[in-house]
Amino acid sequence: MSSSKFLALLATFVGRIANISVTIDNKASTASTDGRTVFWPGTWALDLEPQLGLMIHEVCGHVLHTDTDAYVDTVKAHPAKTRKLFRSVLNIVEDVRIERSAWRTWPNAKRMLYAIADDRMESPPPNAQPTVGAAAFWLLMQLRDSVLGQDCLRDRAAAFRQLAEACV
Repeated sequence: MSSSKFLALLATFVGRIANISVTIDNKASTASTDGRTVFWPGTWALDLEPQLGLMIHEVCGHVLHTDTDAYVDTVKAHPAKTRKLFRSVLNIVEDVRIERSAWRTWPNAKRMLYAIADDRMESPPPNAQPTVGAAAFWLLMQLRDSVLGQDCLRDRAAAFRQLAEACV
């Protein structure tokens, strides 16, 4: 059995324990949740530990610790002109908050969440242009390094900081 199929089965099992549904979506490129259902890709090229990290992030993180209704209401209350940027920043802060909470739910969460951060978060591409998006990536990686101890992101955060500072 491939690690993707194993994790799809494990995600379903965890979903039953947590009283949520898990939908296997062969078109999805990453895991996500709406607070009631976890959407899990049918196939991935990720190693087992980063996939477990994503499961912890979605189930032990968002499903157990995010007030989805409050999150959605907060985003909707923000002015439409800047809503997308606001949602990105709110999601960055929420991801860090729920992952820290997940450490208390799952004993090995910190190690597995570190693995997914190191595996999935990339440095800016060569010749990247300074944008507000670079500032969001800088915030994400800086918070993950300083709050979650994901020091594997320190150099990547510094690279995004340079891009962010160039756009202000």
